[in-house]
Amino acid sequence: MGRDGYLWLATFDGLVRFDGHNFTVFGQDHGLPGHRLMLLAEDVEGGLWLLSEQNVLARLRHGQFRSFGVADGLPDARVHTIGLDDGGRLWAGTLAGLAQWRDGTFVRGDGGQVLERVNAAVFDAATGRRTIATSHAVLQFQDERLLRHLAVGEQLPAGVINAVTWQGDTLWMAMNEGMVAVTGDAIETVVPEESFLRVVAAGGRLGMVGPRSSRWIDAQGREEVQAHTLHPSNGRETLLRREPDGALWENHLDRLERDGHVVLRTRCAIKDFDFDATGAVWVATACDGLWRLRPRRVRAITQLDGVPLGSVYGLAQTPAGELWIATLDHGMAVLQRDGAMRWLGEA
Repeated sequence: MGRDGYLWLATFDGLVRFDGHNFTVFGQDHGLPGHRLMLLAEDVEGGLWLLSEQNVLARLRHGQFRSFGVADGLPDARVHTIGLDDGGRLWAGTLAGLAQWRDGTFVRGDGGQVLERVNAAVFDAATGRRTIATSHAVLQFQDERLLRHLAVGEQLPAGVINAVTWQGDTLWMAMNEGMVAVTGDAIETVVPEESFLRVVAAGGRLGMVGPRSSRWIDAQGREEVQAHTLHPSNGRETLLRREPDGALWENHLDRLERDGHVVLRTRCAIKDFDFDATGAVWVATACDGLWRLRPRRVRAITQLDGVPLGSVYGLAQTPAGELWIATLDHGMAVLQRDGAMRWLGEA
C-alpha cells in the first residue's frame, strides 16, 4: 500500500494500480523499462521504485517513469536487488557494488570497495551498521568504515551467499551449501548440505527458505521443517511481516499464518502479502491471482457500568447510527457510534 492510498502491484504484465474500485495497468508505453517486474519498493519521499526482469531500475514519481544507470551514480547499470533502510531510503545492489539514492542521485555505499554482484544488504539506521552480502563475501560497515570482511572459502565455508539477516547479535547467511550463523568470532554451519535462498528474522522467529524446503525456528529453538512439493521458492517471497497491531504473519508458501493460526491456504506459492489502511491483507500468489482478506472482528458486550446486560430481547438502530438495546432485567441501553454505551433507565 503506497503513501498515496493506492495499492501497487508488480506483475509480469506491468505495474498495476488499484484505487479501491478499478485496476489500472502501466506498461512500456507509459515509460516502464520492461513489462516483467520483479521487485517493488516505495521510498520515504513517496517514489515508487521498480526492478525489471532485465535488471533495469526505474522510479515512478509525480506520474512520470524514469530509468537509472551509471550516469546517475550507479556502480553498474545492471541492478540485481533493491531495498529500504530503516529511514525509508532506497539502496540498490548492482553487479559492481551498492549505492544509496540521496538528494537526487546515487551515492556509493560500499566504502569504495570493489565488489562483485551484491545479493543482499541489511541496514540499521539507529547504529549506522550496514551489512553487504555479495555472492562470495560478507562485508560489515559502521557508517563508511569497513569493520569486517568474511570471504567464502576462507573464513566462511564454500558456496554462494544468497541472503543475510541479523537476529540479535547473530548474523545468519543463506548459502547454496547450508545455513551459516556468525556470532562474534564463532562461525557455525547450522544446517549443512542444504541450499537456502532466503533467511529473515522477526518477532523471535527465524525463517529459512530453499528451493525445495523451508525451516522455521522459534525463540525456544523449536524447529519446523516443511518440504516444498508443489510450491518451489525463488527466494524473493515475503516471509514475515508484523501487522500494525503487533501480530506476526508468516508465509509458509502454501499457507499464510497469523500468530501461528492458519488464515489462508493456496494451491500454489504465496509470493507476497501486505496490509492496507482498512486492515485488509492483500496476498499475491503464483497462480491463483490476488486475494484480499478482510478483517473480521467480534466484540462481545456483556455488561455496562458493571451491570450485566443479561437477556437481550430487542435491537433497533436510529438514523444517527445509535443502537438501542432492550434488556429484560435493566431496561434500555444505547450503544453510540463511537463505541460508548449508556443506560436509559431501569424497567
